[in-house]
Amino acid sequence: MFAVGDYIAHPMHGAGVIDSLITKKINGAEREYYVLRLPSEGMRVLVPVLGCEDIGVRPIIESSGAKAVLDTFSDIEVSLTQNWNKRYRENMVKIKSGDLYEVASVVKGLMCRDKERGLSSGERKMLRSAKQILISELVISLDVSSAQIESILDAAMALEVCMSVFNKIFKPKSTRRRCAAVIVAAGNSSRMGRDKILIDLGGIPVIARTLLAFEQTEAIDEILVVTKLDKLQEIADICSKYGISKASKVVCGGRTRAESALAGVSQVGEDIDIIAIHDAARPLVSSSLIERVILAAETNLAVAPAVKATDTVRILNAKGVVQQTPNREYVALIQTPQAFSADIIKGALTKAVEKQLHITDDCSAEELVGVKVCVIDGEPDNIKLTTSRDVYLAAKILSDKGVL
Repeated sequence: MFAVGDYIAHPMHGAGVIDSLITKKINGAEREYYVLRLPSEGMRVLVPVLGCEDIGVRPIIESSGAKAVLDTFSDIEVSLTQNWNKRYRENMVKIKSGDLYEVASVVKGLMCRDKERGLSSGERKMLRSAKQILISELVISLDVSSAQIESILDAAMALEVCMSVFNKIFKPKSTRRRCAAVIVAAGNSSRMGRDKILIDLGGIPVIARTLLAFEQTEAIDEILVVTKLDKLQEIADICSKYGISKASKVVCGGRTRAESALAGVSQVGEDIDIIAIHDAARPLVSSSLIERVILAAETNLAVAPAVKATDTVRILNAKGVVQQTPNREYVALIQTPQAFSADIIKGALTKAVEKQLHITDDCSAEELVGVKVCVIDGEPDNIKLTTSRDVYLAAKILSDKGVL
């Protein structure tokens, strides 16, 4: 339920504030409606209270998420089908999704097509509608005027046209975005019974194997390690001993996973565009997987690797009774590293810490600010060391690969 004064977004009308709650009699039955006032010319829309969330009504996006939409607007890749009916249907699905990033892609796509070939009356109407939906939410979330948002979008499109001409003439090489890896090693290892990151695995500490994987990955420009206060010097010594030249800092973690991750991302260099966060207790991560995650992060705000579940999964209630058996084809076991747009993950983790939210991975923080997570194929060998059995399994994997 929403309340009077709440700012909400409707997938087909855009964002506004709930002015009041009214009751209307429809076919003899009384029904409650939100009176949603949109920023555009004070237009008001009646939204049924019952089932409103089922049709996609949601709270407006956080300001950090709204900023991300604008910051990435010029980077949205446009690939529209030439078939008008198919293109129209695909765009309508994106608009109805209620996802502001999808709406932005519709706006960008139609604006580009308008510049190149012009639009039919139907698509021009769709563009006006999509822009109204996009701008109304950005105006409220960022507390700016619609004219300011319009000018930013127009400037992005002007830059798109200029760059298109420039690229056709000069064909410049693309510059790689800089990436920092934050290795989180501040856990308590309660289930292991000893500090798992310092366990010997094939002759070197677990943390050293993890750091070497990132050191040897070309796409990584900087490494930061987050650990416990009493381990700061020991981890720094390991970095020195094993030649982790990309390690710029070893910082103290917090009481929770979110606090530790925030401590790390807050210390990356100002020139960093992408941050990859990795559990130190996953020492078998490959350079290939790291590279693929970072490559996906070039075009997505949040990326996580995952492997498909092979066992049957059941959802239980508090008493241990089965409530649901999801189709395991749609169950993903999430791994790390997880890579993010630097500014967005900093804001997302800050919000999670401020609200004292319990999160077990960093994608959860991104989802709090409305960012969709792109999932790519992980690696079965990229296991997390949680119990002594996992250490034995990791040694066996290394032995099978001829590493030991």
